[in-house]
Amino acid sequence: MAETTDDMVITFLRSAGVDIPVGTSNLGGFETEVLVAACATCLNAIAQEKGEVERLPVKLPRNPGARFRACTALAAAITANGFDGEIGFNQFLYPSEKETRNMLLFLIDQMPKADGDGEGDMGGLSVLSFDEQLRQALVRGLEQPWAPPAWSARKPIEPERASHLRTALAASALAAARKAERQAAAEARLTGGKGGASNAKEGGFGRAEWVWPAVAGISIIGSKGGLVAHAAMFSHESSVATEAVSSEAAATETAAQRAERAERDKLLQVREELESISRAIDEQRRTHEAAVEAEAALTGTIRQLQAEVAREAAEAAKRGAAHASRAKALELATDPEGSRSRLTKASATTAAALMQLAEEWEAHRAPLLQRIRDAQRVREKRREGSVLKMAQVKQLRAEMKVIVAELTERDETSVRLNKELAKAKGAVRSTYTDRIQDVVRNLRKQKVGIEKILTDIRESRMEVNRLSETVQRSFAATDDIVFQDAKKNASSKQCYKAVAALHDSFGRLVEHVQEISNCNAEEGTVQAQVQELTARNTAEAIERISADLKVMKAENAKLEEAKAAAAG
Repeated sequence: MAETTDDMVITFLRSAGVDIPVGTSNLGGFETEVLVAACATCLNAIAQEKGEVERLPVKLPRNPGARFRACTALAAAITANGFDGEIGFNQFLYPSEKETRNMLLFLIDQMPKADGDGEGDMGGLSVLSFDEQLRQALVRGLEQPWAPPAWSARKPIEPERASHLRTALAASALAAARKAERQAAAEARLTGGKGGASNAKEGGFGRAEWVWPAVAGISIIGSKGGLVAHAAMFSHESSVATEAVSSEAAATETAAQRAERAERDKLLQVREELESISRAIDEQRRTHEAAVEAEAALTGTIRQLQAEVAREAAEAAKRGAAHASRAKALELATDPEGSRSRLTKASATTAAALMQLAEEWEAHRAPLLQRIRDAQRVREKRREGSVLKMAQVKQLRAEMKVIVAELTERDETSVRLNKELAKAKGAVRSTYTDRIQDVVRNLRKQKVGIEKILTDIRESRMEVNRLSETVQRSFAATDDIVFQDAKKNASSKQCYKAVAALHDSFGRLVEHVQEISNCNAEEGTVQAQVQELTARNTAEAIERISADLKVMKAENAKLEEAKAAAAG
C-alpha cells in the first residue's frame, strides 16, 4: 500500500510541475533539492488559493547559510498551515521516508481541490487533488475491458526479482507439465484408444510451452502491477474461477485445462504468501520505526539526565568547597589562640617570602633598568647625530644650489660678454659695462655673505637659547635636590649656597659676554665706518682692483672646493 501511495504522490507532483528524476520509485529516494521543490510548489499553490502574494523559492541555494534559512522558512510555512508533526530544517536537509511521506500527504491534502470538471486553476497549471486522482484511477481501471495479461504492456522488473520469478515460474511450469503428462498417460491406459496415446505423445515439455507466456504474464503483472492492475486481475480470476466451476460439470475438460487451473491455484497461493510476507515486512518496518522513535526519545532523556548529573556534580563540588572552608573555619575556631599564632607565623613566612622575592626582583631589575637607560642614551646620541647630519646635508644642498646658481650666472655672463665682445663698441662703453657688471657681482656676493652670516647668527641664537634652557632646567633640578637635602644636612646647605653663588657668577659672566659682544659689534660698525671714510679718500682704481682680486681668489677657492667635493 505504501508503494502505491508513493506512486500516486510522485505522479501528482510531476503533474504539478515538480522535476523528479526518472528513476525515483518511492518517497525515500527524494533528495533535498527535490523535496524542497515539491514542498515549495505545494505551499505556493496553497498561498495563491488564499490570496497571499509572497512565494517561496523552489530551488535550493548553494550557500549553506542560505540553505538553512530556506529550509527554516519552509518548515515555518508548513507549521503555519496546521501541520502538527515535528518539522524543522533537518527534515529537509536530512530527509527520511516516513517524515517525507507524512509531510507531502499533508500538503497535497491542503492544496486547492478540483472543480466539477476535475481541474483547478493554480497559476495556469491544472492540478487534481490526491483523492480525486485516486478515484479517477480506480474508475479507469474498472472501465477498461479485460485483456489477457500477455497482451497488456509489461512494466519493467528489477533484475533480482526477474531472476527469482524466472526460477519459480520455470519450476512450476515443469511440475505442471509433468503432472499433465502423467494424467494424459493414465487416461491413455484407461481408454486404450489412439486419441489417448496421441495426447500422451503430445504431453511433456512441448505442451507447457503455450502455457508459459500466459503464466509469465500473469506472474509479472501480479508482482509489479499497481492498484488498477490488481483489480483487473482479481476480476479476471473470479471470472475464470466461475468458468472453471461451470466447466467441471462438463466431461470434455482436457488435461491442459486442468494443468492451467492447477498452475493458477499455485499462483494464487504464492501471491497470498507474498502478500502475507509484505504485511509482515510492513509490520516489522512499523516496529522498527517505533523502536527508532523510542530510541530517539531515550537518547534525549539520556542527554537531559547527563546534563542534570553534570549540574549536580558541579553543585556538589561547590558544596564540598564550601564545606571544606567551613570545616577549616570551625577547626580554627576551636583553638583561637593557637589559630592566631599559626596564622601569624604563616603571615610572617609569607611576608618574608615576599621580601625575598622583592630583593631577587630588584637584583634582576637594576641591570635591566641600567641597560634601558644606556639604550636610551645611545638612542638620544644617535638621534642628535642624525639631526646634525641632516643639518649638514641641508647646508651642503643649499651650498650646491648657490654654486649652481653662480655657475649659471657666470655662464650667462660669459655668453653675454662674448656677444658684446663680438660687437664693435667704443672703449668707453665697454669700460662702463665692466664696471657695472663688477658692481652687480660684488653686490650679489655681499648678499650671499650677508645671508650666510644671518643664518649663522640665527643658529647661534638657537643654540644659545637651547643651552640657556638646559642650564635653567639643570639649575632648577639641582636647586630642588640640594634644597631638599639642605634641610637635613649642613654640608648640603653649604653646597646649596655654593650652587646659588655659582649660578650668580654664571649670570654675571653671561652679562659680561653680552657686553663684550655688543662692544665688538659697535667696534665692527665703527671700523666699517672708518674703512668707508678711508675708502673715500683712496684712489678708486686701487680699491677696485684689490677688491676684484680678493673676490676672484675667493671664487677660485670655492670652485676648487666644489670641484674636490664633486670628485670625492
